[in-house]
Amino acid sequence: MNRLSIVAVVVVCALSQCSCQWLSMKLGFRDDPNKRTVPRSQRGEIGDIEIDQVFLRQQAGKACLLDARPWFFYQLGHLPGAIHISANDCDPRIEELKPVLDEAVASGKTLIVYCNGFGCKDARTVSRHLIRYGYDVSTFGGGWKEWKKAELPVESASHAPPESATSPAP
Repeated sequence: MNRLSIVAVVVVCALSQCSCQWLSMKLGFRDDPNKRTVPRSQRGEIGDIEIDQVFLRQQAGKACLLDARPWFFYQLGHLPGAIHISANDCDPRIEELKPVLDEAVASGKTLIVYCNGFGCKDARTVSRHLIRYGYDVSTFGGGWKEWKKAELPVESASHAPPESATSPAP
């Protein structure tokens, strides 16, 4: 694969606002399917959640929202209170957020992962990683686009990116 092809794929992936798993595989950054942090019998489950339930849980303080979009898009705007956890580096970020996630679950909050919208696979990617840590998660398929279309409240990032978002690629 030549350099021009790689650049073209990177640009297309960036424009789609989703991580490009194909590019990661071509460059050798594969997720190890044998990597497990809990035994298979203790893995969590992935469910789906609709916008009305996301909003109600968020307003009641019963949601731990996880934004799976790249840091750049998170900075531009995200659901109120959402925590950034990119699909490209979710294992180190899950380790970093483990105390926060454990506290959220212990207090009865639903872990809700979202990304850009229905065509974006990042929320499912992050959800698959979270279940390997034993967490039950709900994926909000409509994501950022549906939230914005409904004209629900949003926030912008006013802090530095997490360390894992600025770390150089392996």
